[in-house]
Amino acid sequence: MSTPTEWRDIQAVLDGERDELLRVLAGSDAPSEQPRPCPKCSEPMEWLAYVSDAESWRNLAGRGGYLQICRRCQVWTPLRVMVMG
Repeated sequence: MSTPTEWRDIQAVLDGERDELLRVLAGSDAPSEQPRPCPKCSEPMEWLAYVSDAESWRNLAGRGGYLQICRRCQVWTPLRVMVMG
């Protein structure tokens, strides 16, 4: 899967399970705009550098980029794709 469809995909990034894959984002800057409020709790969301899993990269369907997340509510915005492979 190339973009997060379940919180466990995002949690894998948060837990450091995809740190090796994050190198594909080297040289790209995180978005500079302020995160928007969470649609559920209204607290500010946070930017997260996200990469899809290793299998998606092996199948040339990998994606990397930035999205906004709310850890409390486990919601996220669509991925802003920076790299594909």
